[in-house]
Amino acid sequence: MAYGGPPTSPDKPSPESAKLSESLVLVEFVADLFPDSGLRPPHPVKLARSRFFWVFFDNNVLDAFRAFLFGTGTPEALIEKLGELQALLPPVEEEKIHGGPFVVGRWSLGDAGVSPFLVRLPVILEWGLGKYTIAEGKKMLDGLKSPSLARLMKYIADTSARPSVRNTWDGVSSAV
Repeated sequence: MAYGGPPTSPDKPSPESAKLSESLVLVEFVADLFPDSGLRPPHPVKLARSRFFWVFFDNNVLDAFRAFLFGTGTPEALIEKLGELQALLPPVEEEKIHGGPFVVGRWSLGDAGVSPFLVRLPVILEWGLGKYTIAEGKKMLDGLKSPSLARLMKYIADTSARPSVRNTWDGVSSAV
């Protein structure tokens, strides 16, 4: 992404503009540009939890996600990592205490960074997109539907219901 400098064509950004990359950096940049967006939790502990959720996903779940998708990983490995991610979400019965169903209650940086992957996973599995076998895809989809990942699936459904997600992703999954 290029920011600042004189107006130019998007494919030829100005040398005077700042060039930024990496999702976490870009989402935090947007949160700084638009402080009223609510992306940056005002409480330091909630901000740290939000960042940790995203970093945990990047450092632990994303590799298992990619490995499964490209046929070098197993459904069991991805399900295990998704279970670890799920453990970072507030329990459903505490949503009112936390202020919502997302990682720190209300939508934040962590949710914005992780959601593109999670909302697409059921659709990827239903359509068989990837290099995994049909049997592995079914096993993975069954794993997502299992009671052990019920909280994560609720999180995916709550995320999918957000206007900001619905307006940019028209994928529909019967698994959510």
